[in-house]
Amino acid sequence: MRKYILLGTCIAMLFGCAKEEDVTPSENRNLYDLPDFSSPEEMEIRKNFYKETGSFLLFNDSLGYSEKHTPQGSQQICEVLDLHYEITSNIKHVFNFTYLKESAKQQQAADWLAKEVLPMLPAVLRPAAILLTDDFLFQEYKFSYISYKYELLPPKIIGSYSTYNATIVGCNNIFEMASEEKQAYVRDIIKVILLRNASRLDDKEYAAFYQYSNAYYGTYDPNDESVGFLPEIGGRYDCSKKSVDLQSYIQEIFSMTKEEFTEKYASWDLVLKKRDALVKILEKHGVKVY
Repeated sequence: MRKYILLGTCIAMLFGCAKEEDVTPSENRNLYDLPDFSSPEEMEIRKNFYKETGSFLLFNDSLGYSEKHTPQGSQQICEVLDLHYEITSNIKHVFNFTYLKESAKQQQAADWLAKEVLPMLPAVLRPAAILLTDDFLFQEYKFSYISYKYELLPPKIIGSYSTYNATIVGCNNIFEMASEEKQAYVRDIIKVILLRNASRLDDKEYAAFYQYSNAYYGTYDPNDESVGFLPEIGGRYDCSKKSVDLQSYIQEIFSMTKEEFTEKYASWDLVLKKRDALVKILEKHGVKVY
């Protein structure tokens, strides 16, 4: 297993390009569909997956080669999938994963993803690109109020992580899991994808969900579950924002069964009503919740 730590500036630094240089690509290629690091058999799996799901499939974070023209001449560089890039910043999390290399295992994993995972989501909410790996471990940087600095937490096995450029999905011995464990694992993957992509639906689509807590959005202290917020999930002060409220419910709904959710929030009728409203909205748009 190799440690995967990439920064968005690595490629530019590697080739020593100055900021004022005019660097232009010599060809227009779809970086998610390059054959440079794939065998013919692997490309067949990737192309069939795209036809079936509408999402690009990757088995390697090295995407392909491209030629760049600079004042110093032409240079061929390797385009690498930057999983740390976000629109406003670079995240510091550490991803550890191993590649799926054997064609039979790649096909088995791709079939599982195409037939058991992505059908739970409509096309509009699916990732544009998926990096499908064998093992996948994740380490998160968290701010410590003891040391007053960011500290790297111990690695943990996770099913997926959604970034701006692609969603990483790990098999993590999925085919050896018992039925209930496998179902929970798939729901966790769907949860991760929805947490990033739910905003693709127009905000007005969630009106039936928002209506229950409209009077409390934007307040400084949203109190507790009695006003429909989940402070343990969204944070006591942040969950009064509509976007955080929505994400906290997605997080909670897909982290447990319907029965477990009902039992946990049995004393909070408003929470159950918001749960039911959101489930109805998601199912209306093609999400398989329960």
